[in-house]
Amino acid sequence: MDALSALLNDPAAPRLTTYTDAGRMELSAQTLQNWQSKVANLLLGLGAGPGSVIVCDAEPGWQPVTIAVGAWLIGATVVDARGPLPDSLSDAAAPPVAAFTDSVELAEQLADDGLGGLDTVGGLGDIGELGEPIEEVFVLSTDPFGRGVTESGGELPFGLNDFSPELRVQPDAFLGSSAPVDEGRVLAASGGEQLSEGQWLATTKNDDVAADGERMIFGPWNNAVQLAETLRPWAAGGAVVMSTDATPERLAELAASENARLVN
Repeated sequence: MDALSALLNDPAAPRLTTYTDAGRMELSAQTLQNWQSKVANLLLGLGAGPGSVIVCDAEPGWQPVTIAVGAWLIGATVVDARGPLPDSLSDAAAPPVAAFTDSVELAEQLADDGLGGLDTVGGLGDIGELGEPIEEVFVLSTDPFGRGVTESGGELPFGLNDFSPELRVQPDAFLGSSAPVDEGRVLAASGGEQLSEGQWLATTKNDDVAADGERMIFGPWNNAVQLAETLRPWAAGGAVVMSTDATPERLAELAASENARLVN
C-alpha cells in the first residue's frame, strides 16, 4: 500500500511536521516519497516483501514515519517491541527481515535474541519464529537532519548498521512494484492490537479522521499502531503535525500557529 498516493497531487505541500526536542522539522510529500522509496529499496534488497515483518521501535519523529511508509509500500507489517503480538502474526509470521531502533541496547538485544528476548517489556510470550535473532538491525541517530550515528559523533558496536549512511546510497525512485491494497493486511501491530489497511483507509469524517487537505495535530505515538493511526489523515489528502510535548497548552499553541485541528 502506498500511504502517500493521495498527497502527490501537490508534491511541494508540507505533509508531516514534527516538534521534538531536536526542534521543528517539516517534510513535503515529495521529500516523504524520496525517503519512502529509499527505505523500500533497502528492504527489497534484504529480501522483504508482502507479508514480511519489520521491527520499528524508536522515539517519535520523522525517521520512524519514513520507515513505516517504506515498509507498507512493499506490503510488510510494522511491529514494535512493546508487548505481545496478535495471534494473527505470532502464529504465522516468518522471522523479522530487519529492525530499526534508536536504542543501541535494544538493537543488540534484537540482533542476539529477536523479539523473544525482550524481558524488559514483560516478554512477548510464545511467538515462534518471530523470536529468532534478527540479522539486519539498523540504528537511527537522534540528529534532526538524519545524519548517521557515527556522523553525529556516536559509536556503534560491531554487527549493527548505521541507518542513515546505509539509506543514503539507495535510489530516490522505488525500483520495485508497490503492493496492491489489501484491506485485510495488517499494517501495524503492538501489544496485542493491530491496524489493517482497510481501517487505515477508512476516512469517513469524524473526530479523528481528516477531511480532504486538512491539517491535524497529534501528541506523540507510543507504539507502532498509534504511529499508523497518526498518519491516517494522509489517506484523505491531509497533513499531520506531531508534537512530543503533549501538554494542552502546547498543543493549542501549535494548533493555532500551524493552522491545524487538534485531535481530542
